[in-house]
Amino acid sequence: MFNSQTGLFSKITCPSIIRNEQCETLNCLFNHSNVEEKGKFFVEKKKLLNIQNSRNDKKQKVHEKNEGKESVVGKACHEPLIGYNSRKDAIRQACPVISTAIDATNETPPSKKQKITGLQLLKSLEEGNKLVQGGDDSDDTGIEVGISNGNGSSELLPAPSLNKQSQLSESKNHNHNHNLQFLKLNSHSNEIQVSSDIPLIPRPVLPNAPVTTQVRLKYLKYLKLQYEKIHTVFPNKKSVEKEYEFASTLSSTVYTSKVKRLVYNLQKYGKEDPNEIGENQNPQIEEYNLENLLISKEKLAKNGFIVDVPIIPNNYKTYTHKKCQRCGEIFEVDKILKRVKCAYHPNRYYISKLNSHSYASNDFNSKFFPCCNQPITEAQGCKQALHHVFKLDDPIELQATIPFVSTKTFPSKKNSPYKAIALDCEMGFTSLGFELIRITMIDFQTEKVLYDKTIQPRGRICDLNTEFSGVSVINESESPKFNQFLNEIKEFINSDTILIGHGLENDLNVMRLCHDKIIDTSLMFMNGLKRKSLKDLSFEYLSKKIQTGEHDSYEDTQSCIELIKWKLKNKNNPNRR
Repeated sequence: MFNSQTGLFSKITCPSIIRNEQCETLNCLFNHSNVEEKGKFFVEKKKLLNIQNSRNDKKQKVHEKNEGKESVVGKACHEPLIGYNSRKDAIRQACPVISTAIDATNETPPSKKQKITGLQLLKSLEEGNKLVQGGDDSDDTGIEVGISNGNGSSELLPAPSLNKQSQLSESKNHNHNHNLQFLKLNSHSNEIQVSSDIPLIPRPVLPNAPVTTQVRLKYLKYLKLQYEKIHTVFPNKKSVEKEYEFASTLSSTVYTSKVKRLVYNLQKYGKEDPNEIGENQNPQIEEYNLENLLISKEKLAKNGFIVDVPIIPNNYKTYTHKKCQRCGEIFEVDKILKRVKCAYHPNRYYISKLNSHSYASNDFNSKFFPCCNQPITEAQGCKQALHHVFKLDDPIELQATIPFVSTKTFPSKKNSPYKAIALDCEMGFTSLGFELIRITMIDFQTEKVLYDKTIQPRGRICDLNTEFSGVSVINESESPKFNQFLNEIKEFINSDTILIGHGLENDLNVMRLCHDKIIDTSLMFMNGLKRKSLKDLSFEYLSKKIQTGEHDSYEDTQSCIELIKWKLKNKNNPNRR
C-alpha cells in the first residue's frame, strides 16, 4: 500500500479533500491527485446505509406478521405495541430501566391479553376510572392500574409515577437508591405490580450488632424467600425492617432463636405470628388432657428428679477436690480458675460394628471417639480447654452450693392461663459447677414464648460451653441475676403447673426447683431401659432435624411440645408407635 518511490499512500485519498477542505499538511503522505476517490467514498457509505436500512425493514415486517401476539403495555404514543412474545418484552420496551428486575422474576402469560395504546393507558390513569391501587400526587412509589379483560375481572398493569417524569432517568444513574422503582411479575396471580423495594442489606446497629454481618445477611435471605412465598408486596423492605428490629433489641442467642422462629412461622403458617387472631375471628385453641401423661413421684425419684428440698446433715463436709468432667483429672476446686491444659474429647465414644459382633462387646479396640476417629486406648484428647470443670450430681452438694426452692412456696393462681409450660435450659461451667445460663419457656396450649433470656450465673464463668449451649456471651445489662430470675418465673409457674421437657431433671437441678408435676419426653418414649435423645425422637416421630449446629433452647422446647401433641393424637392408633 505504501509507495516507496513517491513516498505517498497512492491508493488512499487525503481526509482533508474528503471533507471538502484544503490540505495544509506539508509533504502529506496521502493521495491528492485522484480527487474522484472522494466521490467513490460517499457512494460506498451510501450503499452500507441502504443495506442496514433494508435489514431493519425486514425485521419490522417479521414483527408485523405476528398478528396473534398482542402487547399488554403500550408506549406513551398513539400506536399500540404489537409483536411482543410476552408482557415482559412489552414492559422492557416501555421501561428499559427496569429490565433487570423483570428478568429476575418468573412470568406466566395471562389467558387473555388485551391491546392498549400508551395514550389510552395514560388517559385512564389521569381520569382515575380504573385505578386499583395508588398513592396521592406526592407518592414516589408508583401506581397500579387495572384494565378489564372482558370477563368481569381486571388485570393489573404497571406505570411509572406520572407526577415526576424525571424519576426513571434518575434511576439510571442512581441504581443504589433505596427507593428504586421496578416492576414485579407475580406468577401465581398473573399480576404486574410497581414496587418500591430496597436493597437486601442489613441496617447498621450501633454500637455492635448481636451477630456478624454475614450471619445477618444469611437470615435476611431466608426471610425474603418466605415473604416472597406469601406474596408480600415489598419482601426486601419487610425483611430488613424485621431483622433490624431483632438485631437492635436482642442479644446474640435470643436474636438467633427469634429469627429462626420467624422463618419457621412464615414457612409453616404463612404469617409472622400463628397465634394472631383477626378482628372477626374467635380464638380456637385445642384443649389437651395432660393428666394421664404425668409421671409418678416414685418414677421421678428413680430417674434423678429432686422432688423435695434436700436437708443438709450436720456432719456434712464441703468438697475440696473434684474430678474434671472432661479429662478425668483430679484437681482442687479452689484453683479452678487457674489456667491449665485440659485435653479431652468433646463427644462420647461409640462402638464400631466392624470390629465387634455385638454392641455389648467389651473389646476396647472396637470403641472409637467420633470427633477424631481414634480408639479409646490410644486417644489422648483432641481438644484443649483452659480450665478444669466439674458437675455436681449429689442433692446434698447441690443444696449446699445453691439452695433449692419448692414451687409449693410460689403464689398459687387458680385462674392462671398457663396450665402447662414447656421449658429447656442451657448450662455452662462456672466456679460453682454446672449452672444455668439460658432458659426458654413456652406455653403448651398456644405455643407462645413466655420467657426467653440469658441468666447471669452465681459463680465465675469458666466456660460457656458454646458448642452445646449456643451461648457465646452474657450481657449483664440484659440478663437478670439468678435470684431475680426465680422471682420473674413466679408469674408463670406454681405448684399446679405441668412442666414439660426432655431430660427435665437436669433443667430443674440447675434451676434449683423442686416440682412433682412432670412430663418428660425422654421417659415417655423410652426404648426399654435406654433413653433416646431429643434429636433422634424428633427425626423418628416428627421427621424433623434439630440440633444440626449449636443447641437452641427454643428449638428444643418446641420439639418437646410437638412430641407430646403427636403422642396425644396417636395414642389410640395401633398402627403408630
